[in-house]
Amino acid sequence: MTPVRTILCPIDFSKHSAAAIRYARSVAACARARVVVFHAHRFEPPPYFTQAQMEELARQWAAAIEPAREAVKTFVEEQAGQGTWDYEVVIREAPPAEGILEVAAETGADLIVMGTHGRTGLGRLLLGSIAEQVLHASTLPTLLVRPKPGVEAPTPKVEHILCPVDNSPASRRALELATWLAHCAGATVTALHVEQAGVAGGIEDLCSWIPAEERARCEVRELLRVGDPREEVVRASRELNADLLVIGMRRKRLADRTVIGSTTPAVVRAVDCPVLVVPEA
Repeated sequence: MTPVRTILCPIDFSKHSAAAIRYARSVAACARARVVVFHAHRFEPPPYFTQAQMEELARQWAAAIEPAREAVKTFVEEQAGQGTWDYEVVIREAPPAEGILEVAAETGADLIVMGTHGRTGLGRLLLGSIAEQVLHASTLPTLLVRPKPGVEAPTPKVEHILCPVDNSPASRRALELATWLAHCAGATVTALHVEQAGVAGGIEDLCSWIPAEERARCEVRELLRVGDPREEVVRASRELNADLLVIGMRRKRLADRTVIGSTTPAVVRAVDCPVLVVPEA
């Protein structure tokens, strides 16, 4: 069974969200999934507004929803094409991260696909703003798409997937999703394990660590490196010219809050290809 039935794709009309909607449609076509295209707008009225002014703003917002929906549809079809694909548009007056999490829960999304380094709203992605809030609060896999410099309209192409692995639940979940995507797209997966001296989580035999069901889906190659995980993952992604990096993300509890590990955000900032972040369930 496909692990992806519903894809949530937030957009802000930037070239980065344009790339995201193309990737969302590509995955949806492969998985036969539906796409929920979401646009959030947050307007904070000045504190000196009167009640009458607030009511007028509410009236204007209600009147603008349908034109906004049409603008989103136009944007989607200009960027991802028309044709017969299953998508719907959701417009909401809400802070972007809060809206993304709410709509993901309401629609039963299995995957979030979003652009990074867009403009206002989704503009300060990675990390410290919208993406960080989503990654902190959601257990959904999140595909972060960033066009390469000088490439305005990248065509989604996934022929080689790099998946860093260690002996953790998040890593196993990432590898499972990576091999499913590879089977769907006809791609190859390279499972990379970086050994660190004196650090727990090593894999004695990477070949036997990879389950047979993952190998049955697609071609899986093993790659062992020694050194700093962040540096080696970035280096391998460039040497292999990876089209997609699929990486697990651990969570830690500190006092009364949850934080995410430092390796994954550092890798996401440094690599040149889209990154699918797979958090612990």
